[in-house]
Amino acid sequence: MTADGLSEGAASLELPADMDHWDELFGFVQAEAQRHLQGNAKEYGLTLACEELLSNIIRYNPSTSPDGQPMLIRIDSALLAGSPRRFQLRISYNNVPFDPQFESLSTSVDDTAIESRKIGGLGLFLIKNSVDHVTYQFSDPLNIYTVDTELS
Repeated sequence: MTADGLSEGAASLELPADMDHWDELFGFVQAEAQRHLQGNAKEYGLTLACEELLSNIIRYNPSTSPDGQPMLIRIDSALLAGSPRRFQLRISYNNVPFDPQFESLSTSVDDTAIESRKIGGLGLFLIKNSVDHVTYQFSDPLNIYTVDTELS
């Protein structure tokens, strides 16, 4: 175990935040989830949550940050020590703050007819309900999303 509480086997990837790098970015998520969760039922939920996050980051942000720097996505993967052990992916990118307010999102579906629902928010709902924990923080200039799941 490392001094910061992370288990050995941590990995990371950083690439420009654009669809030209989608296969590499999402492939990294899939490979790390497979490596650490090894077919566990939670593997699908974690990859679904990260796919939604990556997709939103790429689709809804310009290719450069406000300071003119290219927007980059960094993905960090780690097993967290403790009880229970957890597998964590941290996705960060350099741009203006965007807090999806995960803590205020409902974890249940309401009875509103689909055609009457307000557009937007379904992806955030999927993210929150696909993993055990999801958080957001802004540490200038980075938006940092952390998703993790407990190992069974």
